[in-house]
Amino acid sequence: MSTLYPEYSSNPEVKGAAAFRYLERMYTLDPETGDIISALSNNEKVSSYSDLWGAVEKDKADNAIEVLEGFSSLRPDLAYLESALIDVYYDRAAADYILANRSIDESRIRWIEQSSLSDIELSRQEAVDILQRTLVEYWSLVENHTQAFITAVPERDLQSAIYLNEEGQHSPVYEGEPLVVGYKDVLLVYQVMNKLLEQQSYLSKVKAIYAGSSEQKVQLANEAQTVLELVLNKESQLSALLENHSQTHFMLSSEKAKLESYSQQLKAIIQWLRGNGNYLGLPDDFVLLLQGYKPQGSVVHDSFDAIEMMLEGQYGLVTTAQQALIKAQEARANYKYQRDIFRQTFSKEQRVLNDRLFALLGCTLEKGDSRSCDSQSQSNRKGSLIAQQQVSIEAAKLAVQRAEAAHKSISENISIELERIEKEKQVSNAVEKIAVLFGRNELLLSKLIKDSQTSATNMHAVINSESTKQSLETLKGFVNSSGQIDMPVLLAALEDLKSNLKSMPADRSDNYTQTLAVLERAAIRGLERGLLDLNSEARIKALTLELETTKVDIAKSLVYLEQEVERLIGFSSEARRLIAQLNQNEVRQAERYYADPLHYSDLTAETLRAELYFVELQEWLFYAVQALEYKWQEPFYDRTRGFDKDSVFEIQDIQQLVDYFASLKRFDDVRNFRATQEATDTVSLKKHIFGYVDTLRGKTMWYPSPDGTGEMLTADEAFKAKLQQLSRRVGTDYWFTAEFSTVKELPRTNFFQGPVVADEGDLTCLLDAGTYLDKIDAVSLNLVVSHDVSGEVSTPAYLTYGGNNYMRSRIPGALTDNEDGVKDELIAYSARFWDVSNGGFFAKDSYRQQMKANIMLSYDKNSELLNPTYSFKERSVAASGWRLSVKLSDRYGDIVDLESIDDIEMRVKHRFQSRNAETCGGGDLGPLLLLK
Repeated sequence: MSTLYPEYSSNPEVKGAAAFRYLERMYTLDPETGDIISALSNNEKVSSYSDLWGAVEKDKADNAIEVLEGFSSLRPDLAYLESALIDVYYDRAAADYILANRSIDESRIRWIEQSSLSDIELSRQEAVDILQRTLVEYWSLVENHTQAFITAVPERDLQSAIYLNEEGQHSPVYEGEPLVVGYKDVLLVYQVMNKLLEQQSYLSKVKAIYAGSSEQKVQLANEAQTVLELVLNKESQLSALLENHSQTHFMLSSEKAKLESYSQQLKAIIQWLRGNGNYLGLPDDFVLLLQGYKPQGSVVHDSFDAIEMMLEGQYGLVTTAQQALIKAQEARANYKYQRDIFRQTFSKEQRVLNDRLFALLGCTLEKGDSRSCDSQSQSNRKGSLIAQQQVSIEAAKLAVQRAEAAHKSISENISIELERIEKEKQVSNAVEKIAVLFGRNELLLSKLIKDSQTSATNMHAVINSESTKQSLETLKGFVNSSGQIDMPVLLAALEDLKSNLKSMPADRSDNYTQTLAVLERAAIRGLERGLLDLNSEARIKALTLELETTKVDIAKSLVYLEQEVERLIGFSSEARRLIAQLNQNEVRQAERYYADPLHYSDLTAETLRAELYFVELQEWLFYAVQALEYKWQEPFYDRTRGFDKDSVFEIQDIQQLVDYFASLKRFDDVRNFRATQEATDTVSLKKHIFGYVDTLRGKTMWYPSPDGTGEMLTADEAFKAKLQQLSRRVGTDYWFTAEFSTVKELPRTNFFQGPVVADEGDLTCLLDAGTYLDKIDAVSLNLVVSHDVSGEVSTPAYLTYGGNNYMRSRIPGALTDNEDGVKDELIAYSARFWDVSNGGFFAKDSYRQQMKANIMLSYDKNSELLNPTYSFKERSVAASGWRLSVKLSDRYGDIVDLESIDDIEMRVKHRFQSRNAETCGGGDLGPLLLLK
């Protein structure tokens, strides 16, 4: 044993060559202060850890294990042989764990010193290789000596490291009780597995920088998956062996919680490498729209401009991150690993962990009170990211139900319109006599409606299954009245819910959006002469577009629900890991951690601070690039630097992030030369939403009564009947409320202008490409009345923006291979309204603005935008989830006589740009000629 442990020999030369001499030489006395410091911080004693543990020492340990294994197999009755084996396996694994930590420190130091990424990757790879080898080698003990291992580990305590005191005697660094009571071997295995998962996550992100293709990224994902499966397999075996013996061991249960969190983190990175989302857990259409940003009294129209202002400047995050890096470099100069400095670093790291926990749960674990989260305030709990995320999941579920209700309502409206046509034209079964023509494809209206209803029914089955309902019900109460969370129950419900939602293909909403885009270019034709007039064709086309829009809404809402669930899983796992780490730190305290060489690090608190600023800056640049692409509706790409949107997660140092930010600004500056047009258009509830047109070519139009009686009414009569149907009493007030979509082109306006097809047989041949970047500046509401009954100039109203909103791409989209869709034409965004709580962002799926609806007489209409709201600034004019409520009377009497209302108007001031794409089909004549 003297070849392994120095205490087994009195010969100085033998002691100096013992394989495990690191056990007594990691710490020494500082000759200047007399403090206990790391020998690695005092180059006179040990120049590097490799002086204590290297290839020679490992060979000795490996040989000793081989010899002991041989003796143990020959004399299984000698218990001390297996006891010795357990010691040697542990000390070898601990030595390798420290070696891996040295590689990790080296990687972080190189990052601070701005070394090449290849050097940083090399150090991370070394750490992963060491940890993976350590886990596999240690597992031989578990497999070959299972019973001895299970029997011994409960009684094996972790003792303090030792050093040579002034008398030359061995003394413990930490005086008193063991650092950890029992299970030190199992604890080490979990520490190895957690460190391996953590480092594989870092390594995968660094390697992604050099991955030139999606195939290479998939290969990286496969490598990470192999590591993940290795760890999860070993953890499963270990849990089965120990059964419930270790459940009451605080340190072990904490390490188990951390392992679940690190597993989720690596899973997110694997999904990102496979091309699914990003490892922040944010949806692909995430855009941080800063509605209220008004620096120094000026209005910023685009959120990218606001984010740019926030990031730059003397106190901006870019400058702060650069300064943090400089301070970290300076702090490296005279650092010594000693107790006082370790205490400071330990305390700062505790603060960082608690700050993040506060954002997640609205509480902290500090000052020795491990139950402080139990007494958190209700406002903090409701403001936490996890509680807000639960609200988001509930909102996503309601969005599905809203879209389903809209789909049903529009289907009924199509039936009413077909009934009108049948009565007017004296025909039957009109749905079978109308075709939708798009290019070379022809589809009966009946088939389109049936397909839409089938799709809606299938998606309805996903959200309304008993398993899904039960999981959603569990989520409702996962934060109880005392702020506690049952994490295992929560995570189980989330995994079940995620599994159910996975049954719907992720690309279904994209396919539906492509169908919606092709229907915009489609034509409606009656298969019998004279069946349809222009009004009927327009009405049916508008209704089919609305029907397809609701189908997209249902599909996207299900996708959002899945994404919100994924994000909550990430938040919950992270919170569990933070709680575990904070509780571990509270139990062991800085003194105990300092005395455990497994936690040795020569990195400063300034290094940690610089790393945190890097992560924060990276996150904000993700917000910036998303806002930039939203601003211009085109992908960001810097040909010179090779930067694109995905590069923000591949960058791994602060200076490159600064360069990336500069590329974003250059991309924006060039495009700011483009001309922007402004217009104010009117959305008429009577004409554009309900479809009631007074006359067509001098002929009075008739419509079935909305109450379903079959009575035919004029447009005015039908409109008033619709108002009556949608009005109800709330307390002493009487309110009209309507939900509607503006994902449509309004005739003879600049509102959401789509492409004009020159040839019905060729949907790619466009007379006009339409507009894009059609965004709201301001909105006002008008009640147009025939007579005044109250003398009021306005009445209270609420306007809600929600659902999904749609933008056109800068360049017209292309037909899909089978020509039943147009890809890259419409981009759908969820209507997320962002707010800040506990230092983190959370979103609501809609925003309700209190307004004044202006009352104006029909013969004296004002064209100005009166009492406008700017709350929906920068959002698309085309949204599927508008909701308008207008007060018609209160306890004092009528404000507006319902019978006097001629129309309700939503006036929209908006900005847009023309899609100056090349057209065809106009010959050499006419206004659509393009100069070439």
